[in-house]
Amino acid sequence: MEATLIRFKKDKIEIKRGDGRTFTLAPTIFSEEDQKYMTEARTRTVSSGEFWSKEKAIYHLTRQKWATGEVGSPIARYQNFKREKIDLDGDGKLDGYKLWIQSTKGNRDGKAKAWEVTEKGNLKVKNYLGKFYEGEYYYDFKSGYFIKVKKNFNYGEIFYRPAEEK
Repeated sequence: MEATLIRFKKDKIEIKRGDGRTFTLAPTIFSEEDQKYMTEARTRTVSSGEFWSKEKAIYHLTRQKWATGEVGSPIARYQNFKREKIDLDGDGKLDGYKLWIQSTKGNRDGKAKAWEVTEKGNLKVKNYLGKFYEGEYYYDFKSGYFIKVKKNFNYGEIFYRPAEEK
């Protein structure tokens, strides 16, 4: 049976079949491989028990402004994740959705980058500076930040945080 994991409900899971029907089941009825997947997936759930997904990440990113830099930092820049498609290098191929960076005094930004979300709900941000540079971020449920996956080898900001955070 093919189904999508919807949420965890205490010691059970809720799944949705291709025909739209939902079921609440004990994870122990599934194969060992499926149980390993569910164990890993449990680490990617929001407080309501809902599974973190590409759709949830996109909704979360586009419903508010984000910032880089620590709270109160004078170099923090504000980021707007738009649902407009963008071609950064002008080759006629879409590179993702538009990430608009509001410039701060003395900063060369104030331009657009591209973003997309993986099936696991990770954020990818691309910039074109003669060639593409890309950074990948996972959502940290404890802080509510998107945090860089590879801090030393990955292009981009260290994290994105909700701009309204005090």
